[in-house]
Amino acid sequence: MILNTTKELFLVYLPEILLTGILIALLFTDLSQKKYKVKGAITLIAAGLIAAITILISVSGWMMGEISTGSDYVIAVNDGYGLILRGMIMFTFLVVILLTYLDKELLAEKMRQGQLYILLVSFLPAMMISVTSVDLLLTYVTVEFMSLISYVLAGYIRLSEKSSEASIKYFLYGASASAVMLFGISLIWGAAGTFQYNEIRDFLTETKGSYALFGAGFLMVVLGMGYKMASAPFHFWSPDVFEGSAISVTSLFAVTTKVAAFGIFARIVHTFFPVFSDAALAQAIKANLNYDAIIMVLSISSMFIGNIAALRQNNIKRLLAYSGISHAGFILSALLISNAESVSSLLAYIIIYAIMNIGAFLTSTILVRYSESEEISSFKGLGYKHPLTAVSLVIFVVSLIGLPPTAGFFVKFYLFTNLIDSGYLVIALIALLNTVISIYYYFNLLRTLYQPEEKEISESVFSLPMIYYILLLMLVTPVIIFGVWFTPVINLSSNFGKILGIN
Repeated sequence: MILNTTKELFLVYLPEILLTGILIALLFTDLSQKKYKVKGAITLIAAGLIAAITILISVSGWMMGEISTGSDYVIAVNDGYGLILRGMIMFTFLVVILLTYLDKELLAEKMRQGQLYILLVSFLPAMMISVTSVDLLLTYVTVEFMSLISYVLAGYIRLSEKSSEASIKYFLYGASASAVMLFGISLIWGAAGTFQYNEIRDFLTETKGSYALFGAGFLMVVLGMGYKMASAPFHFWSPDVFEGSAISVTSLFAVTTKVAAFGIFARIVHTFFPVFSDAALAQAIKANLNYDAIIMVLSISSMFIGNIAALRQNNIKRLLAYSGISHAGFILSALLISNAESVSSLLAYIIIYAIMNIGAFLTSTILVRYSESEEISSFKGLGYKHPLTAVSLVIFVVSLIGLPPTAGFFVKFYLFTNLIDSGYLVIALIALLNTVISIYYYFNLLRTLYQPEEKEISESVFSLPMIYYILLLMLVTPVIIFGVWFTPVINLSSNFGKILGIN
């Protein structure tokens, strides 16, 4: 089905249009108010996100098809795969917005609070459109729009040297990665004569990926996206940027943007290679492009570098940065699978990873707010002072490791099983080894929570607004339920993980 009328496009992108309307409202509010009301801005954005998610499910979800500019040229698609990713982007962004209220570093910037929420919301529509794109130019433009805002958000805390350093590093490394990616896209166009994913797949079907110019371009696109996904060996910016940014902004970089980045890269890979229509041909193309070798290097190096570097971390944001790098390796390994379970495995991992990682950031933000320090050693005794938050963090961390009975265990088991079935036993064993390595630094964090303080523990208990208890419950519940009943996640990722036109 081709979607090209104004009404059809309006209904498909109604969530993004609504969020753009909220952005305009925030602009006028910032200009008209002498004293910015943070609670009002958060309430408006949260209400808009809930409405947008509802619209996505009830309206946009019924308008499946290829999105055309009016001619036969398709630039985006509205499919089950994109719907799931757009929904996860909005849900994790909702948590990020609520986290800003607990972030003392951001709230200290009283003169620029309005600008913060304008920047955050302007980030969202481009991110959501990017996961529906099937045109390399549209993909590049949306990714770069996100990147430009990210550079500003990383350096938002003006008087912090670390924040300024994070912004500069992010910009310099990001600009270099973007240049490499753009050059790669130009080489792909030079070889295939098109930016459209499906037409590129047709070109690869004819040439079997033997055209050297295309191979060079594809490698550059992989390198550029590797930076966006913070996968090794392009991860070097991640720990420093995460540490220098405010913790709520870090959660945005670590979860929401990664959902988009992995979604974009997986769509490129699964559309370029005809895995579902002709597996033998797909393998021939991959062999000519050295695809498996490239993904293996990215995956294995991400797992080992992320986990080994995390062993020595005492800063909670750096720890979660390296944790994210290691999980990038697990997610990338799903792209090696050459059957119908590839998209399902990847989508299931992204869904569970997003829930447990945003939960870890929520609990960490609460603990940082209480201890007034990002050092893990300062969390001593907080398990007794704030037991609900501590228990929630325990559940999220156990799930990040991949231990039963949490959703993290089953999603890793599902991934490992599919890797073995596809002939990647060695990769599955390497992933299992890295899971064992991660136990050390994750459990060190949990052990610190329940260590006695050097000074006498205060009788006071840190209190939170009720909305954060509800949020903790909303995030903990699926981690536990899907740990004993994973079938809904498999069904969701299998039935809705359809990339239009290829499976």
